[in-house]
Amino acid sequence: MIKVIIYTPAELAQSSYVHTGLFELEKEKYLKCKVKLRLKKDLGTLKIEKNKIFYSMSPQPKTSFYDIIYNKSRTIKIAMDLYDDPSKFSIPALEDCKFIFKRNYQKKYIKNIPTKYRAKILPLGLITACTTKHRHHMLKTYFGNFIYLCMVNIKLDRLLFFRFSTILNNFKNNYLFDRNNRDIELLRSFNYSEKEHVLFQTRCFDDETKDTKNLHFIRNNIISELKKNLKEQFKGGFLKTKVSERDYQSNISKIKKNNYYNEIESSQVAVYSNGLLTSPSWKMVEYLCKGKVILAEKLYTELPFKLESNRHVVYFENPQDCGKKSKKILNNQNKIRFLSENARKYFEKYVDPPRNLKRIIQLVLDSEKKT
Repeated sequence: MIKVIIYTPAELAQSSYVHTGLFELEKEKYLKCKVKLRLKKDLGTLKIEKNKIFYSMSPQPKTSFYDIIYNKSRTIKIAMDLYDDPSKFSIPALEDCKFIFKRNYQKKYIKNIPTKYRAKILPLGLITACTTKHRHHMLKTYFGNFIYLCMVNIKLDRLLFFRFSTILNNFKNNYLFDRNNRDIELLRSFNYSEKEHVLFQTRCFDDETKDTKNLHFIRNNIISELKKNLKEQFKGGFLKTKVSERDYQSNISKIKKNNYYNEIESSQVAVYSNGLLTSPSWKMVEYLCKGKVILAEKLYTELPFKLESNRHVVYFENPQDCGKKSKKILNNQNKIRFLSENARKYFEKYVDPPRNLKRIIQLVLDSEKKT
């Protein structure tokens, strides 16, 4: 039987998808999971900027590490690069792993990294946060997360108390997110909706970078166009935060946060916008698994299996185009049914965590047979 060593990750949100897939495969008796502490800082980041390579000693906590063991003792090291930024790569992963599966995979950056690393980097596909009741060794996982935060943050200087306070706060956020994470069965449940509604609920980020401001501006325009074209058939807007109350008061959503998944279930059409740094946001998986008709911004991320236009999703060019297409789609129930069925099939075949992780493991093992 295949054995997979899961090294304790530096963060528990993005990596939850990978771990859920592995533990579900263990339930299916396809493999056996073992969790081990990873007591390394994993310092070193390679960045591509304007087609040039830059190196730094900064860590990349959203890269997690795994060993695939087959034929009892043969080991293949792989990594999951779950970072939003398509231009950054973990140097420890590049040096030590045979394959790196990158969440925000974009060839325009990969073609500029050193030749010896390029073939290692492959697209991971679409993911979202989730968990499973079949996971185990969670105390070790939490302990590993806490130790990592200590290793990369503690310095014996006058800011020691502040640094330790930051560590505790970051660990608390990781722990609470993990404890409240959604079960995989929530993703797998599916009921076709007859309600002719369009949903777009999104959020504002607290940091005031150029990227976040531009993201907020685009999302606000999408909300405004949907409201203008659809009137009462539109549901959603910005979640209520300090930033949205300050800058986008007129477009704040009336949907309560804990009702969000029910609203996805009951809407026929859902609107997708990319995340920070052109990363694929979790919404795409949330919509696919519920068989929504998806009106989507252009995806910059390159996927192992393409989301086809007018088969799995409907792409829009700009906020105005989104508003017009949303109204047009609601008047075509045959197309809604077609797109809904294909979205759900895409999730089941390519995104459901154990199916995607099984594909990855098989790909890795097949590569060994060729060498």
